[in-house]
Amino acid sequence: MSKYLVGIDSGTQSTRVIIFSEKGELVSKGVAKHPALINEHQGWAEHGELDAWVGLCEAARNALEKFNGSINDIVGIGLSSQRGTTLAVDEKSNIIQRPISWMDARMAYGIQPMPDDTEPLYKFLRYYSKANWCKVNKPDVFERAYKWLTIAGYLGYRMCGEYVDTIANQSGGWPVDQEDWCLAKDDWKYDCVGVRRDQLSKMFQPGEILGRVTKEAAQATGFPEGCPVVACAGDKQGEVLGAGCIKPGQIYITFGTCASIALVGDARKASPDMSFICYLSCVPGIYNYEAGMWRGYWLISWFRDNLGMDLAAEAKASGKSIEQLLNEEAADVPAGSEGLVIIPDWQAPSARPKGKGMMIGFDDRHGRKHMFRAMIEGISQQLKINSEAMAKQLGSGEITELFVGGGGSQSPITTQATADIFNVPVKRSNMSETCSLGAAICAAVGAKVYPTFDEAVRNMVADPELFYPIPENQKLYEELREKVHKKAYPAMAPILSDLIELTKDKNK
Repeated sequence: MSKYLVGIDSGTQSTRVIIFSEKGELVSKGVAKHPALINEHQGWAEHGELDAWVGLCEAARNALEKFNGSINDIVGIGLSSQRGTTLAVDEKSNIIQRPISWMDARMAYGIQPMPDDTEPLYKFLRYYSKANWCKVNKPDVFERAYKWLTIAGYLGYRMCGEYVDTIANQSGGWPVDQEDWCLAKDDWKYDCVGVRRDQLSKMFQPGEILGRVTKEAAQATGFPEGCPVVACAGDKQGEVLGAGCIKPGQIYITFGTCASIALVGDARKASPDMSFICYLSCVPGIYNYEAGMWRGYWLISWFRDNLGMDLAAEAKASGKSIEQLLNEEAADVPAGSEGLVIIPDWQAPSARPKGKGMMIGFDDRHGRKHMFRAMIEGISQQLKINSEAMAKQLGSGEITELFVGGGGSQSPITTQATADIFNVPVKRSNMSETCSLGAAICAAVGAKVYPTFDEAVRNMVADPELFYPIPENQKLYEELREKVHKKAYPAMAPILSDLIELTKDKNK
């Protein structure tokens, strides 16, 4: 009898539900695009109350409509979601605070700061916590909150009828004891982020069964009633697993809405300046050290929607996406984009608080195709800079094994530029949907299809495609990085500071 596994990837811009065979083959796929994020003020970003659940139901039904097997042969459902997005529900499970996106830039100013000797992570979480923000700015929501949930936690409730979540996706501000893989034992950590222990879900480790699909959830999604729903981790950790990166020393870059670089390790290591974050991985006992760009390949969507919509008719006629047409258009632009450089700070990172996106070096050679390639190069250059800072703090050596995945990795320009910029061979996953595959791998372990994550990866992850660096491109990119990318922000910071002051949102 064939066995099938479902991987759910509830992301920022869409939900993907994919049915895999026990050998990791994609059998059917459903996608639901989410409504645009709600931006009431500059820097704010919220989802509609039911976007994630409606998206899951639509994507699940879409995947099952294309599925030729029996739904009774689906033996496990892995649940992964975007990280850091926070919502609140009341005692009747009604959402009383729209999900505040991980992309949201508001901070909880007006609360008492933590002592100077507090661990840097908790000093950051004090202000990042959306519970604390509500405490200051929406006290009615704060007082009525019965549970504070992640997107995965809310979907776990809707699917299983209980407040359940994975311990490996609590980067939204909840206190976690990373050494013991459980919620923190220290009361001050809960006080730090403005929640009580009883306001959080029951936590499970990746590969453990969260619960089973209820009758109501089965009717809404089409999933078989009683099917086990298995804990995973955040979407980025899911991608790392889906690419087959589970061994210390392996490195993975994801080109998704958030573009990030993750190094796999076997011990908790914290960054003293928060230049990288240590996450629990999809494999208990293994960690992902991650440095990223909050608005990574979201920039490609931004470019498409603002500078590529004239290609919509051609895309429809050809059966290609606008992104594919933009890649084809930029295929003849040489490495370095003939002197056009993009600094991709559309959202300022903590290391560059006054950062803004910059396009530098325009002349009469340049058109849209140069801008598109320069955007891709700028993202990979920033990831390289982030990786250097992370490697220095971790004390790790040269990168020798680099995997890439995520939707953006399907661009040959992106993957080749990454090989050139990092100057190592790049292994591109043959499965672009690595997060959903990672969730399905967790489901396979939880459903006992495979006894260990090692065996599940061996059976479900295909051999990658290789891209080798081009020496002359590598040299050019290195010089651009040292002479332009790294110097642009320090040189422009005073001007950017004045620009921000002159154009700031007075209602924020």
